[in-house]
Amino acid sequence: MDALEELRLLKDQVRDVSRVCNAVATGDLTQKITVPVQGDLMVQLKKVINTMVDNLSHFATEVTRVSRDVGTEGKLGAQAHVEDVEGTWRELMDEVNTLAANLTTQVRGIAAVTSAVAKGDLSKQIDVDASGEILDLKNTVNGMVLQLRMLAVEVTRVTLEVGSQGKLGGEATVPDVEGVWFELVTNVNRMCLSLTDQVRSIATVTTAVARGDLSQKVTIHTEGEINTLKDTVNRMVDQLSAFASEVTRVAVEVGTAGKLGGQARVEGVQGTWKDLTDNVNKMASNLTWQVRSISEVTKAVANGDLGKTMEVDVSGEMLDLKVTINEMVMRLGNFSREVTRVALEVGTEGKLGGQAEVEGVQGTWKDLTDNVNKMASNLTNQVRSISLVTKAVAYGDLSKEIDVDVRGEMLDLKVTINEMVTRLGNFSREVTRVALEVGTEGKLGGQAEVEGVQGTWKDLTDNVNRMASNLTTQVRSISLVTKAVAYGDLTRTIDVEASGEILDLKVTINEMVERLGNFSSEVTRVALEVGTEGRLGGQAKVEGVQGTWRDLTDNVNKMASNLTDQVRGISLVTKAVAYGDLSKKIHVGASGEMLDLKVTINEMVERLGNFSSEVTRVAGEVGTEGKLGGQAEVEGVQGTWKDLTDNVNKMASNLTNQVRSISLVTKAVAYGDLSKKIHVGASGEMLDLKVTINEMVERLGNFSSEVTRVALEVGTEGKLGGQAEVEGVQGTWKDLTDNVNKMASNLTNQVRSISLVTKAVAYGDLSKEIDVDVRGEMLDLKVTINEMVTRLGNFSREVTRVALEVGTEGKLGGQAEVEGVQGTWKDLTDNVNRMASNLTNQVRSISLVTKAVAYGDLTRTIDVEASGEILDLKVTINEMVERLGNFSSEVTRVAREVGTEGKLGGQAEVKGVQGTWKDLTDNVNVMAQNLTLQIRTISDATNAVAEGDLTEKIAGLSVSGEMLSLVNNINNLRRRQTTIKLDPADPQEQTSTEDVEVPITTIAPAWKPGNHLQHLGHLYTAVFLFGLPGRYVRDVPPHTLLGGENWIEASRIVHKRWTKEWTQMGTAAGVLFSVLFTVLQITSAAYDPAVRTVVQLSIVCLFFGVIYALVLSVTFGKLQLGVMRIITENPSREAFWNLWVMLSMPLVWITWGGIYFVIFMAVFFWRSGASNEPDDDHKPSPDQEYAPRAITSILMIVGVVYFILSVRLCLGLNRDESIALRKV
Repeated sequence: MDALEELRLLKDQVRDVSRVCNAVATGDLTQKITVPVQGDLMVQLKKVINTMVDNLSHFATEVTRVSRDVGTEGKLGAQAHVEDVEGTWRELMDEVNTLAANLTTQVRGIAAVTSAVAKGDLSKQIDVDASGEILDLKNTVNGMVLQLRMLAVEVTRVTLEVGSQGKLGGEATVPDVEGVWFELVTNVNRMCLSLTDQVRSIATVTTAVARGDLSQKVTIHTEGEINTLKDTVNRMVDQLSAFASEVTRVAVEVGTAGKLGGQARVEGVQGTWKDLTDNVNKMASNLTWQVRSISEVTKAVANGDLGKTMEVDVSGEMLDLKVTINEMVMRLGNFSREVTRVALEVGTEGKLGGQAEVEGVQGTWKDLTDNVNKMASNLTNQVRSISLVTKAVAYGDLSKEIDVDVRGEMLDLKVTINEMVTRLGNFSREVTRVALEVGTEGKLGGQAEVEGVQGTWKDLTDNVNRMASNLTTQVRSISLVTKAVAYGDLTRTIDVEASGEILDLKVTINEMVERLGNFSSEVTRVALEVGTEGRLGGQAKVEGVQGTWRDLTDNVNKMASNLTDQVRGISLVTKAVAYGDLSKKIHVGASGEMLDLKVTINEMVERLGNFSSEVTRVAGEVGTEGKLGGQAEVEGVQGTWKDLTDNVNKMASNLTNQVRSISLVTKAVAYGDLSKKIHVGASGEMLDLKVTINEMVERLGNFSSEVTRVALEVGTEGKLGGQAEVEGVQGTWKDLTDNVNKMASNLTNQVRSISLVTKAVAYGDLSKEIDVDVRGEMLDLKVTINEMVTRLGNFSREVTRVALEVGTEGKLGGQAEVEGVQGTWKDLTDNVNRMASNLTNQVRSISLVTKAVAYGDLTRTIDVEASGEILDLKVTINEMVERLGNFSSEVTRVAREVGTEGKLGGQAEVKGVQGTWKDLTDNVNVMAQNLTLQIRTISDATNAVAEGDLTEKIAGLSVSGEMLSLVNNINNLRRRQTTIKLDPADPQEQTSTEDVEVPITTIAPAWKPGNHLQHLGHLYTAVFLFGLPGRYVRDVPPHTLLGGENWIEASRIVHKRWTKEWTQMGTAAGVLFSVLFTVLQITSAAYDPAVRTVVQLSIVCLFFGVIYALVLSVTFGKLQLGVMRIITENPSREAFWNLWVMLSMPLVWITWGGIYFVIFMAVFFWRSGASNEPDDDHKPSPDQEYAPRAITSILMIVGVVYFILSVRLCLGLNRDESIALRKV
């Protein structure tokens, strides 16, 4: 080859090398040297260049792959693998791999933290090594996470305290926060503070109302429905205060101050309070009328007015009291009228023999009536006896004596009168004997011997004896002379001393004896007739006498005639006196001693007449006419007659004093004056009568004072509990005292019970009820108050429950369910429910939005209606969400542009953000700027390499690549977290299983309604047979019965409630077991098929109820979390209803055991003592035993089947829950 050809070939080779080099410089690694070359140098150069191009192409391919994987496709962890490279390329490959590894580690660390933040996990931090701007980004993200963690912790703490734990007053304290987060913290604190103030204010007032303090009111400033609640509570307090004050006033007036007639006036009340006010007024009115009627009657009785009776309409024990008081008044009236009639007849009208006839009296009043009748009878007998004797004496009958049984002064009077009659009888007999002997029988010398007489009667006796002695002497002397004359012996003369006419008689007789001769016989005869034989009226008939003898004969005859007249006159008068006729007097002419004798006898007769008339008058006035105070006034009497007059007057005076004193006391008692007593001296039966009457008055006084005291204390002063203590009373008065005490006791118990309950209600204690036994209108009042307390208790419990759940425990959604309330309480219940509902909606809306923000969902806002500070909170949260949305959209845009679209240099522009969000925005912009710088730097470096500049190195960069993966992860994670809801049944929608929270119902689908719980549907039959109120359970939302939305709290509450219920039911079942097994020891019960069948059924039901309770108590604690979470996450009514059935089985069985126990009690009581009651000799036959055994066996089989189903359910719950938890 010539030189030209060699030069041309060399030129082509150089050009081909240059072309390849230019291609390599421009990044075209597809060109190779294809021109033929010669020479060792050119062959070696071609081989080196082509090998370099292959290595560069391979290197570029690996670097491009790594860059695309890490920077574009987001496949972190990629490494460039170029074999047989050395030197700069080896170093470059190592640098690229180091850059990819560092970028992978850093991005994955940042992605992990941001993903955790996106998922709400603020516990993670970026802990990878970094430097430069990546270090700043790391520090920024870690600081953001720390602040978010503090914010989340504080907000969670405050919301938990206020919303769940009910700890009001808490505030979120997050240091160094600014901007939106500062506003968020401030708004949360403002919301909590406002809610705290409102709830505490309302709680203070409601607590005060519950404790009976009605002076508190809600004074905090509120708006909207809270303001409505405030007004409602204040209005309720006003009405309750008015009601309490009025009821308290009436109760104090009627029950304490004793001011009857008071009425409670509460304006504007309705419903139960109006009914309660009306009932209180009705009670007070009825009690007023009853007590006033009793007071009026008792006062009338105390004032002696027995014409009044109780006419008020009563019933029950008050009716018994009314009948008792009216009967008492009627009997007292009958007694008073009868005693007054007897006292008037005996003491005033003098009608003796009267008797008090009081029908139906017993006890003391019967004894008093008998004593009055006995007194009247004794007084009648005594006075009649005295009257009979005095009349006999007045009529001269001295054979009568007082033989009635008397004592005391009446005995003295009886003895005195009887002694007087005896002495008068002796005197009369002696005088009569002497007069008869001397004047009639002619037995001279007789002397009247009357022992013990004094005074006038003694003088009279002496005079009579003297007269008899003188007359005896004279007559004997005359008799002697006349006898001598009669015997013809006219030598004898009268030598006895004589005077007066007797002397004349003596002289005459002596002269006659001396002168008479012829007419001696006549004179002797006449003298013998008149002086000896006592034949008065005789006349001497001497014929032919004249002169002196004629005169003498005439004188003798005249003397005989005068003596006859005088003696006959004296005899007539003395006989009249002897026969009690004091109207006779001596009217014959007399003179001398005969005149003195005539005057003496006439004075005696006159004095005896005066004495008799006075004694008869006094006896008639005192003993017959009843005119007490009369005194016998006999002038001039002395001696025995004076003593007799004084004794009669003393008797009349004593009797007057006694009877008047008795009359005064009985009249005082009749007029209700029990302060009088008989103080007059008495003895004997009168003393007994005095003591009896005084004791009667004293007991009546004690009775009256005690009854008056009790009536005054209970009816006027309102001092309840008083009892009348009357010692020694018996019979009717004891019964009356007991009735009064019973009335006071019943009234005390009733009023105290009513007072206790009303005070309890006034003080907010609604657990009290009136349990005292009452009847009639008091029973109506009792029922009314108890119903009121029950309704108030229901209202209080429901309102307290809702207030506790919403205001303290933070269980929202609760509603107060108070059955049967109306009027103000219904309005108050509705207002409380409306308040709870509004608060629930507001708090749940706030919670929903804050949870959405916590989970990265910034599309939600608070749209619930609100006002006031709640409205401010709503606006604040919505603005916060809006700003967070702007921030998120800007960051997302920058991330999309930089990481997905490859538009480097983009910056996030968020207006109005400050503080942390501003720092975060700045950090994102710095991150984007750094990443842009890194990518551009890497691009420049690769361009430099492509251009063959092997001296270019990346300096100052610790990471490289795009942030597309991070943005995609954040976007994808956020998108999956907020928008993707995976359905495990749809495989097309399941794109990834990493970092997805799968519900328990997905892992444990057996717990869907109709699977494992399906076999519990068989329990519907049992519940239907046992009568469980299914309608109520089906109509109530599950969260309401579970006690809250937090399933852990709900499970704890349910477990606590059911455990308590099962414990109480087991205790009740144990008591019933003891009673039933004790009853089976009774022969009649053990052998009675009906009784034993019911007992066996009751025992079987109680047995299975206790077994259910024990099993559920032991196992439910382990199953509660899984069961409650399943029910809460899948709250279908079917699943909830089936679980409720299982939990209710102990109550169902024990309830039926109680029902069979009640049936057994009825059967046992009705069949005990029947004619067909079985005993040892009449045991039931096997045929009679078959039916009870069959029934009991069937019931036991049903119980075993249901028990096996429940055990299987419990085991299934435990097994599947464990599997579900392990899968999670």
